[in-house]
Amino acid sequence: MNKYSTERISSFECSFATMDVLGFKDKLNAEDRCDSFEYFLDAVEDVFSAFGRVDEKTLLYSDSLIFYKPTTNTSTTEALKSAAAFVTRVTAACLKKKLLVRGAISFGKLLTSSELEAIAGPVVNECRDHYETTEWIGCHLTPSAAKIVQELTEFERGCFFEPLRVPFKRSGNAILPIMTWAINWRRILCKTIIPSSPLPDDPLKELMNNRKEGVPPEHVVTEYFKGLLEQYKLDPANEAARQKVENTLKVLF
Repeated sequence: MNKYSTERISSFECSFATMDVLGFKDKLNAEDRCDSFEYFLDAVEDVFSAFGRVDEKTLLYSDSLIFYKPTTNTSTTEALKSAAAFVTRVTAACLKKKLLVRGAISFGKLLTSSELEAIAGPVVNECRDHYETTEWIGCHLTPSAAKIVQELTEFERGCFFEPLRVPFKRSGNAILPIMTWAINWRRILCKTIIPSSPLPDDPLKELMNNRKEGVPPEHVVTEYFKGLLEQYKLDPANEAARQKVENTLKVLF
């Protein structure tokens, strides 16, 4: 019997997202690695519980958060929007914990095993190759996923995505901004102002409660996020993420 039969391996098309937490590996290598891991889990556990339904899958591997949704029982556009919703929630949840993430969403063929928690395929490779070459804080669509954006209505595109000049690494230290579709940052920032389990000393919640009359919540969150990024840029402990933070400030503000 062929051990690679379809009884063991499943192949299907899906939307696929990977998010990488910047600086997480360094935190795990420190003496308080257990506290760092628990802090990270606290940030994302609500998101994972919200998206772990029958027709979609979430995985956590070291500093990588993975989501995929097959098109078996849904359309390609719905699968893409589900991936975008996951990325939006993850980014917002991590921001509230002062964790910075970058990632990508792709679309294509995925291989999974019925016996092991194993995934492989072109959709994984394209996603990884793209997000690892970006130099910013955010999530963009790879070419395979960007094609599907055109099938969305104008309203849907505006809700989930926006065209941005995403900075990519090139040879040496060169940075090349490329216009592509990315997750809508305004949506992420709005999600950030609705904490799932707000802490008494949540600085963002305090800012929201004390904002002046007529000042929209989005403005408060945007300024908070700019300040957060500036802190990362100035913090010597975040040297590895400094360039990505500076690039993000240029792209968004």
